[in-house]
Amino acid sequence: MIMDKKYIPLVILFFLVALIVIPTSFVFAQSGGNVPTGGGGGLVNPLQYGSISDFIAALLRIVATIAFPIIVLFMIYAGFLFVSARGNPDKLTEAKRIFLWTLIGALIILGAEAISIAIQRTVKDIQGNVITSSILAERD
Repeated sequence: MIMDKKYIPLVILFFLVALIVIPTSFVFAQSGGNVPTGGGGGLVNPLQYGSISDFIAALLRIVATIAFPIIVLFMIYAGFLFVSARGNPDKLTEAKRIFLWTLIGALIILGAEAISIAIQRTVKDIQGNVITSSILAERD
């Protein structure tokens, strides 16, 4: 055997961390954006988002973009464990556990994005109704 089985999760973790760190190092190395040139005074928004809800939506998109390849890898890993279990009840239980928690993680990520969109639309509807009702109150 080339590698001891106890090192396989460590190798997978190393590659997942490399998958996250290497692309982000290129992103953070880019220049541009709202960089204050001095002398103007005032605050500059470094995030380039108009509201906190836009920022949270962008953050959730980034998390989903990073998490989905990881979820796919863990699904493949769980499938590999199912195949390699060969009827062993302990290994099948472990494969089922990994598959279940991977599925729960995927649902949480999808659910967080869906809940965020629902909250944003609700807040925008409430703000629209408040503005409309205040305009109607001024007319009376």
